[in-house]
Amino acid sequence: MQEASLEALQVFITVIREGSFTSASRYLGIPASTVSRKISQLEKCLGCRLLIRSTRRLQLTETGQRYFHQCAAGLDSIEAANRELQQSLETPEGLLRITAPINLASSFLSPHFADFSVEWPTIRLDIDLTNDFPSFLDQSIDVAFVGGELPDSDLIARPIGRLRYGLYASHHYLRECGRPEHPDQLSRHDLIMTWPLKEWRLTHPGGAFIRVQQSPRINVNEMFTAVIAAGRGLGIVNLPHAYVAMHKDKVPLTPLLPEWEGACRTLSMIYHSREHLPRRVRLFMDFMQERLHPVLGDRHSGHSG
Repeated sequence: MQEASLEALQVFITVIREGSFTSASRYLGIPASTVSRKISQLEKCLGCRLLIRSTRRLQLTETGQRYFHQCAAGLDSIEAANRELQQSLETPEGLLRITAPINLASSFLSPHFADFSVEWPTIRLDIDLTNDFPSFLDQSIDVAFVGGELPDSDLIARPIGRLRYGLYASHHYLRECGRPEHPDQLSRHDLIMTWPLKEWRLTHPGGAFIRVQQSPRINVNEMFTAVIAAGRGLGIVNLPHAYVAMHKDKVPLTPLLPEWEGACRTLSMIYHSREHLPRRVRLFMDFMQERLHPVLGDRHSGHSG
């Protein structure tokens, strides 16, 4: 006995439920001749007769009766599963898995994660904060935030804005140690370095480029600690202008060498595919884009006062 196709089973069940080939053809949107042919093919495939055809009505054979009840229950389960799946794709609910570098999350993202959860309480968040880059490629992750160079993969990137860096120090440090007038003078100063900038690459609009490589006084993988250290007068720090501006009321810092750019890194959201994207994922990315672009857009990324 050959295996019956799902399409043929659907036609058979519809014929019984609608009561005739003509009604089934209207329900399915196919010609009545196609309905009749599908039933004949199904009977040939199974090697038995399912229906007794007459000019007045259709009647199930005893075998057809048993087969109908078993198949109808199975097809109903499949259709229910399809409806549930479609609803989960269209309804903003379910689990959303997010990953981001610790630095970016603590600096810019975490408040917006909380705000999103307040606005969409039916969406559960699983947030993995890690500097382990390969975890971004995990198939179970819905959205990953990346600052800087993107991974070489088939993932799709949605840029949010640019993190433009600059040098800063406290008034206290500058009084004690003096203000550098050129990057060459940084070798005589204490530096505070943050992940992922293992070295500083300073660029000038005129095209000049200087690489700063020296052992820092403090090396830390989290920006707020670097801000606090700089505010206490422990050295010069290279941080995003937008981040320094966020903390200027509590930790005022003075910009240094404003004509030299400390770095420029694009912040992006990466995900696996544009096709069949669940609504909860699309809502989250739209939300984060709306919240972060005004902060990280080019017109807001200049020096803070």
